[in-house]
Amino acid sequence: MDCKILITGGAGYMQVPTQLLSLPIWLMLTRQLSGGTLINTLLTEQHGILAQNVIAVVRSDKQALELSALGIDAVHVDLGDTDAITRLILEKDIDLVVHCASATDASLAKPLLLGLGKRIQQTGKAAYFIHTSGASAFADLTGWTHGKISDTDQVHALVKQISTPYVVRGTDNTIFDLSCEKNVTNFIVVPPLILYIQASIANKAVYKFSKDSEWQAIHVADLARFYARIIHCIVHGNAPVGGADGYFFASAHKIPWWDLLHHLAGRLHAKGLISTADVNVWPNENLAVESFGMSLEFVKIGWNSNSITLCQKGELIGWKPSWNYAMLLEHMDDEIEKVQEAGSSAKMLTLPTKLR
Repeated sequence: MDCKILITGGAGYMQVPTQLLSLPIWLMLTRQLSGGTLINTLLTEQHGILAQNVIAVVRSDKQALELSALGIDAVHVDLGDTDAITRLILEKDIDLVVHCASATDASLAKPLLLGLGKRIQQTGKAAYFIHTSGASAFADLTGWTHGKISDTDQVHALVKQISTPYVVRGTDNTIFDLSCEKNVTNFIVVPPLILYIQASIANKAVYKFSKDSEWQAIHVADLARFYARIIHCIVHGNAPVGGADGYFFASAHKIPWWDLLHHLAGRLHAKGLISTADVNVWPNENLAVESFGMSLEFVKIGWNSNSITLCQKGELIGWKPSWNYAMLLEHMDDEIEKVQEAGSSAKMLTLPTKLR
């Protein structure tokens, strides 16, 4: 299948191409995969994807020029402009959209789905939409009451049962409903977790919350390959089942927060980056808010809640992770160095300042 792929969020991390496959997953908010990382993975591994079949949506002409220099067709267009997005999808004959730009703003997904729907009407060809969601939708502090969940469960039905509004679940539901209406086959990929190396260095200390919690985790290289395997299956005519059964939990292993933070503190202290190897409770909530640059509500969801999302569909798409928790601890020094090298580029992903 000669598949044309449109990727939103396509310029993420393209400024540091040598690190595209090695940036630690816990460096960034992983509900949003860097489009740049995904593009690199698609084109450098054996997935049968040609550069001329990849179109990246970017936010500036500068980003478009950077990607164009790498042989990628980069387009500077407003994702909220339905007419412009529809023209783009029809002119480029897009088969598949991989939406990496936002898990919290459904208005950025709607024009893409409407454009794919228009293309289906005009050509009769199948169209696919891969949306990047987030494991916070399955966290206890966001109203999730079902506890541990696997991507082989009836995820959509369980999500619809939750009465507590939460922006990530709301976005997922909007995308699901509009995909069904427009006959677009949709997949919702749920990556897990974040961590805060930069905040710890800035504070000269590693802090924790008063209650231990547990999330799933995945290294960014494994996450990019997870997406690439879904895309590979679609391109080669073996698309997995989408729609209500289209949830994929991209997780590799669990992380017990306190254990991880104590290991992190030990390594940062050994490098002279923090003043003590002790891990104390945050002295006040304002410091946590200032350190992470986001609302207290989201800070608590990210670091003081539990979200256990289990991946059992990896084998279905020919994927299995290379990294596990023991390797994460073993390579802690390497990951700290990458965070220091990346500097401010690690904050490129858009964070919601207020959850709706």
